[in-house]
Parts: sequence; C-alpha cells; structure tokens
Amino acid sequence: MIKMRFSFHQIETVLFWLLMGLLLFPIWSNQYFLTGDGPCHLYNSKVLLDLITNTDIDFYSEYYLLNQNTEPNWFGHVSLAFLLTFLSGRLAEKVFLTFYVLLFGHILRAIVRAINPKNTFLVFIGLPFIFHQLLQMGFFNFSFGVIFSFLGVWYWIKHYKNMTWLRSVVFILINLLTYFTHPIGFVLSGLLIGSLALGKWVAQLSSSSSELKNVERTGFLNIFGNVFLGFLPGILLMLEYLSRKGLDPTPNGYSTKHLYHELIELSSLINLHPDEKYVAMTLSILFGILTLAALAVKVWKGKWNMYDVLLMTFVFVIVIYFFQPDALAGGSFLSKRIQLIPYLIILLWLASVPYHHLLKWSATIVGTFIIVMFCVFRFPIQRSASVAVEEYLSASTVIPDKSSVLPLSFSHSGKTPDGQRVSKTIWLFMHGFDYAGADRPLVLLANYEANTGYFPIIWKEKMNPFRYLSKGDGLEHLPPGVDLQNYESISESKIDYVVTWCLDEQFMDHANTLNLFRELKEGYELVFTSKHGLAKVYKRLNGN
Repeated sequence: MIKMRFSFHQIETVLFWLLMGLLLFPIWSNQYFLTGDGPCHLYNSKVLLDLITNTDIDFYSEYYLLNQNTEPNWFGHVSLAFLLTFLSGRLAEKVFLTFYVLLFGHILRAIVRAINPKNTFLVFIGLPFIFHQLLQMGFFNFSFGVIFSFLGVWYWIKHYKNMTWLRSVVFILINLLTYFTHPIGFVLSGLLIGSLALGKWVAQLSSSSSELKNVERTGFLNIFGNVFLGFLPGILLMLEYLSRKGLDPTPNGYSTKHLYHELIELSSLINLHPDEKYVAMTLSILFGILTLAALAVKVWKGKWNMYDVLLMTFVFVIVIYFFQPDALAGGSFLSKRIQLIPYLIILLWLASVPYHHLLKWSATIVGTFIIVMFCVFRFPIQRSASVAVEEYLSASTVIPDKSSVLPLSFSHSGKTPDGQRVSKTIWLFMHGFDYAGADRPLVLLANYEANTGYFPIIWKEKMNPFRYLSKGDGLEHLPPGVDLQNYESISESKIDYVVTWCLDEQFMDHANTLNLFRELKEGYELVFTSKHGLAKVYKRLNGN
C-alpha cells in the first residue's frame, strides 16, 4: 500500500488558491460587485478616457475639466480608464477588483516568505483584510495603496543588501506608484522601510566587533541613503500637495474608549452584516494569541533581529490611532483607515518569529474558518445588492446618450422589493446609478468626485451641482435637498432627466420631497417605473 504524505507547504499552497477562488467568487458570480464609491470611480474613469481621447468632447466639455494638479489619488482612475479601452464598464471593474484580490494575496505571501519562508501560515490570518470596510465603501485607491506599500517593503527586504542603480530606479518607481495611489500607503511604506532600515543597522551594530562598527557606520549611510533617495521624489510631491491643499485637520469626535473598542473589535472588517463583528473579534483574538506566543518565544530564546523594531513601529501607530484627527488634508475616515495598519504591522513582525507546528496548523484552520464565515455573511447581501442595482440601472434604458441626469437616492442602503434594507451597515447605493455612465456619454449631476478636487475630473464652476443644485442638507442627504430651477438658471443648461431611487412613504411628506415634486410637476413627466417600483424616471417636458 502506498502512503501519500503531504507537506505543510503543499497543503498551504492548495488552500491558498482555494481561498483566492472563494474571495473572487462574489466578484464574478454577480452581475455587479457593488461598493459605495466604486460606480462613481468607474464613471469618472470613463469621462477621463473620453476627454483624453477626444471622444464626445463637445458634450463633456460643457460640464467638466481635467484636473491639472498632481493628485496622489489617481491610480484607480487611470487603471480603470485603461481597462475601459477594451472592456465594458462592468467587466473593467471586475478585472480591476480581481487584480486587487490576487495582488493582495500574492504580495502578502511574498513578503511573509521573504521574512521567513516557514511562516506562510500567517497568510491565512492576513487574507481577511482583503475585503475590509474601506474597500466595500469603494475606497479603491486607499486599498491599493496599502498593497503597494507592502510591495515596496518586499522589494527593499529582497534587495537592500545589493541596491544597484537599476534596483534603485525600480525602488523609486514603486514608491512613486504608491504615492500616486494614496498618501497613506506612501507614508506607511516609508514608515515600515525606515523602521526596518533602522532595525537592520542596530542589529548589525549589536552583533559586530568594535573594529567592524566603523564599517557599519558607513553602512548606515548606504542603508539610509538608499531609503531616502528612494522616497525623495515622492516626498517632494507630497510637500507640494500639502502646501497646495493644507492640512486643515478636523478634530476627532470619538472618545478614547470608543476608539479602543473599535480597534480591539476590528470594526473595519465589518462590511455588510452586523453579525460580522463576531468573526472580526475572533480574528482580533487570534492576533492577540499569536502576539503573546511570539513575545514568549522572543523572551525565552533572547534572540532579536532587525524585524523586532516593528514592535516599536506598532506602538507608534497605535498612539497615532488614538490621537489622529477625523480628517486631514482632504482625507476622511482616518480612524477606520489607520485601524487596519497596526494589525498589518504586527503581522510582519509575527512572520519573523519561529512557531511550533501545532500553533501553525491551529492558526491556519482558524484563519480559514474566519475567511469562510466572512463570506457566509457577505455573499447573500452581495447577491441582493447586485439584483437591486440591476433594477436601479433599468431606469437608464429610457435615457438617451448625451443627456444630463440627476439621480436621487432616498435609501443609500438600498431596498428589496418587500421593503427590507439590502445593506445594514454601509451605504452601498448612494452612487449606484453611476454605472449607467460607464459605457456611454452621460453627465451625472450627483458626481461628487468632480466636486472634491482630488480626482482627475472636476466640475466647471458654474456647472457644479453641489454648489448651485444642492439645497439645505444637500444632494446626498436623506432625503436629498435640491433646487432644479436655481441650477438651470445659473448653469444656463437643462436637467434632462431625474431618477429617483427607493422613494416611498418614509420621506414622502418631508419638505425636501415635497419641494422636489413641486418642481417635477411643473416641468417633468414620469416616463418609467422599474419592475418593483424602486426606480422612477422623470423626463423634462419639451418647451420648459
């Protein structure tokens, strides 16, 4: 009888690919993988592509301008614009998100193997961070920025001992890519690589003879000189960005107790269902157990290396987390963003510590269970969201090309035909109709990105709906507040279509809704109602 025995490496490899397939399943099994800002990113990428290629330029140029500044937030739009040159909007987004999932998994696996190839089991407690709350909110650039920061760390670990001029150029390009993806990723990369460089230098000094220490001081210049030069172009761009935008911090209104519970409970992994909190807490506990075990090994063996400086980096980021503002230099949701970073830093440190094989197997099993349970909670809601946004987009079938459209959401969580909320945690549908402009020329007047100045497309001054169409609490409020006549008077253009989403008795008697229907009655007619009545289209009457 032949006995088949499989090594941990073989099992880990197979399991890794199975989990990659599981994580990709909702992207490809549904018509749409709906995220909060994702449809708006896709729409603006289409506008960017058309403006660059002079497609429908006369139509778009009435409303939009290209942003001429070097904003550190463009990777997602440029990438999607490239994909849109040969794919439909729906497929371009799927390929983009597939690339994100695969890149996250592979870079995480590569960096763990670079630190210690015996600790690839840690990949399974890192994979749950692929679909964090910020990605589900559609913060694509931030999500890729974290990946590229890890790419830079991996590259530096592999090549810092022999950083030739060609490798130095590649290192600079990786850091520039990270900068143009997201500033937090760029800062994270600099923090991690700078810490590791310091750890390497200190480790060399502590293990060298007094005669060699002079050599290591020269090594200090080599190590930190390469790091500084690698980040210098990005630093200069960052300084230009900050001088132009300003810091403009918004105080954090959360208490220390609240931030502590959010951190311990890993709330940034709770995406679509409130009960995901139990899975996130399990992952947090697993991190705690592994960290205590690793500290015990370090104390027992008394062997310290360059990666141990990451413990200080971890503490430093924790301090920042508790004292950071709510928004800074145009970036918001800082507590959610920074909450992820201590876990990722400690994961890299954990990779440097030896573990007993029983702990490795246990962590692998629990990590896999966590990934599966996240999927169990999320898959049904992702399916419902896809079905709901398909109904929302059915409204676009009666809207011709080169129309100006005002989509108004009365339920950012979305609703099922029986009136139940689709998403119980994140506002998935605020920009859901923007998919309608991903394949054909439309001007969507709820395009918030063009109002921020941080993305490639910006509104022309007098055409900005967030300034002249918004009324009271504004376009994105529930219910939305708008003044159609004021916008048309100032912009000297007509709003061709108004689309309402999930308008029911909940807000029917609200002043904002009553004002909207007064204006619709005066100049529009109802021309379409979706299958379950969730989406309605109002067309401007001729002559008005």
